Parts: sequence; structure tokens; C-alpha cells
Amino acid sequence: MKPMKSLFRRNKNGAVMAEAALVLPILIGITFAITELGNILYISNSLNQLARTIARYASVSQTYTNNGLLTQSGASSIVNTSNVTLTISPAAGASRNVGDQITVTLRYAYTPIVNPYRLFNSTATWISTISSSAVSRSEVKQYP
Repeated sequence: MKPMKSLFRRNKNGAVMAEAALVLPILIGITFAITELGNILYISNSLNQLARTIARYASVSQTYTNNGLLTQSGASSIVNTSNVTLTISPAAGASRNVGDQITVTLRYAYTPIVNPYRLFNSTATWISTISSSAVSRSEVKQYP
């Protein structure tokens, strides 16, 4: 007769491989999600800083253009400027007095590193918009 201990012993060959097959996709998904979130936070923080810089520059400049403000702020070294939409109120060339508000809004068309639609064999893309705004007071008077 076999001892009782040997009757309940199981063969564990391949158990580690099966467990890894179950857990590994989840861990990879979490890793990509953390990477994506970090990238979104970096771009959001960069847009906030760019909006403040552009608002400061526009508040002390009598004449400015959207492209000139993006160049002066150094946006091209931080984000892809082809994905950035800059809106300034009052518009470039409009009259303003000392103390008037200047509102700068930046919108960035963010394309994620990992497209979640590819998981379902779809050709659709996922593009979201990250936006930031800043308000400053005009320090100079501008005539139209």
C-alpha cells in the first residue's frame, strides 16, 4: 500500500507557465497604462508652463503673433508644435489698455503611444485633446 502522503501529491510541472500566462498580460497592461499616464501628465504640465510663459510675453509686448509667441516660449523644444492650437484673447493686433485681461488657451491633440483600438483590430484612432489656459493683465497699451 502507498503512503497517504504520496496519494495527495500533485504533479506541478507547467503550473508556473500557466500562472504566468494569466498574470503577464495584466502586468503588461498596467505597465503601458502607467507609461501613458506619465506621458499625459508631462504634456499637461508642459502646456501649463507654456500657457503662463506665452501670457507673460503677450502682456508686455505691444505686437505679437501666435507663431511668434510659440517661438518665444520655446514650445518647439517641449512639445510637437504641429499638434498645438493657440488661442489668444484679445486677438493679435486688437486694441487693449493697461490692465486688460489677456487669456491664452493651448490645445494639444494627443495621440497615445498605445492605441487601444488596435486590440480589437480596428482602424480607428484615439486622439484626445489636452488643454491649458492662463490669464494675465496687459502691461502696455496697444493701438489698432
